Amino acid sequence: MDIDLIKLHNHGVDKLDISSIYSIPDSYYGTTGIKKLENIEVNGYVYLSPSEDDITEEVDSIKCTIKGNMVLEDSISLELVEYPFSIEYDDKM
Repeated sequence: MDIDLIKLHNHGVDKLDISSIYSIPDSYYGTTGIKKLENIEVNGYVYLSPSEDDITEEVDSIKCTIKGNMVLEDSISLELVEYPFSIEYDDKM
């Protein structure tokens, strides 16, 4: 996921909408049991910390919801199993 943080600094806004649909390349799974991770829906914002000048502005926090389906390999039968997930992510930098 690439987020262009320059928009926060150049457009004079205090938050950046990062809502989109993302796909994770197969090469990221490595040797895990995950077989597929596509169409991951992210809804949320990246917030900029308040500052008196433009030089010291920094990312303050990220708040978002991440939803999607993982296709996993069952460790016993090796059958593919779809696993829906939903994550509330709230991180202060």
